Parts: sequence; C-alpha cells; structure tokens
Amino acid sequence: MSTTNAWSAPPLIPGPWKDIAPSDALALATRIGAAMQALGSAESIWIAELQRLRAIRLNIYENWLLGEAEVLLPDASHGVANFLYGPGRRFVLLDHASATVHALNETELVPLSNQELVAEYVRFFCCHLTADAARFQIVESVDQLMFPPGLDPAAIPAVVQEIGPLRVSPVAQVHDEYTATVSGHLLFRNVLYRAQYLVSGDSVQMTADQPICTLPVRAELITGPLRILELGPYEG
Repeated sequence: MSTTNAWSAPPLIPGPWKDIAPSDALALATRIGAAMQALGSAESIWIAELQRLRAIRLNIYENWLLGEAEVLLPDASHGVANFLYGPGRRFVLLDHASATVHALNETELVPLSNQELVAEYVRFFCCHLTADAARFQIVESVDQLMFPPGLDPAAIPAVVQEIGPLRVSPVAQVHDEYTATVSGHLLFRNVLYRAQYLVSGDSVQMTADQPICTLPVRAELITGPLRILELGPYEG
C-alpha cells in the first residue's frame, strides 16, 4: 500500500515509501513513545494521538527501514518524527543530530562504493544537519518544494526548473575509505543554493555553496526530533 496525501508533510527523503498497517503500528508507537519520553516528551501522545506511519527500505544500512510517524500535537498542529528500525528489532530515534548518524555508521553503514550509495547517503545525512531550527534539504525535483496553497505560480522563480538529480563523480578508494564529490541543489529555510560536497567514508563536507534565490515555500520548524510543516511561508 503506497502512501496517501493525508500526511501533513512530505517524506524526509523522496522514494517508494509504504504505509505501515495499523496492526503493526502499536508496537512501533510504543517504541517511539519510550524514545520521546527519554527526550522529555510525553510518551502517551504517541499512542493516543498517532495519526499514521510509513517506511522505506534503505540501501546504505543493510536490512534497516527508515520510518516516519505523524502525531497530533496538543496545539492541534501535526509533527513528524523519523526513526530507523533494524535487525533484532533495533530502534534508533533520529533527532536531527549528526552525532546520532555517525554512531550508527560505526557498525551499520555499508561501504559507499558506488555512485548510487553515495547519493543516497548525502540525501539522508544532510537532513540531519540543522541550524536555527531548520534542516539542510537536498532538492532534486521541483515537486519537493512545498508552496502555500493558492500561491500564484508567477511568484515562483523560473530558476527552479534547473533543479535535477544529484551529480556524483566516479567513486575512488583512498586507503580504506571511498571518496567522491557530489553537486546539486540545497534548500535551507527559504533559500535555494547550488552546493558541492566531498564525501569521504561517512564524512560529508560542503566545499562550495552559491545562493540562487529566495523561494516562497512553506515554513518548516525543527524542534527536537519533530518536523512541523506550517501552512504559510517563512517570515522575515
């Protein structure tokens, strides 16, 4: 069963996401609630107010699923939290901190030995780099840009038509690490950039960035492990 348009926000990364059946949702909601409680959030809300769950299989972590859970918050807004679910029912709540990803990489990251794996890792990793309550989002399609309802198409800069898939150089092996350069488009808050990265092992270093334009996209707030997509654009 594919995901529907009922979600309040698009997936963390694009791909063939699948909705999780209600029969499997309670066990995962309990795990999410326990992890959120450890971060100071109310555990019960993830069982009583869970709206939906979806998941996608990752290639960079063998036999792991990247999952998303949407919950109705006390102020009536909707928040989306991401998690990884792996062998032995291992559960990792993703809290938009690169340290969490690096800790998992020590034992679970497959060698990034080809261009497809490098591209998937950059998409995934950059989402966990945050500043000023916003994440760094790799954008490979205009469809990933979330505009407010009713926005005049004339307000969208024509340059967005240049957005396309990540470009990855041939992967080289230097000593015991695979390395490659990656270039593409990056969205931070409402500013679209052209950016270039150097990937070495599990390290992703931005080596160049050029702002292109400001976009009238819907504001996204990062608060702890939650993403909250607002209806209106960024202010200021």
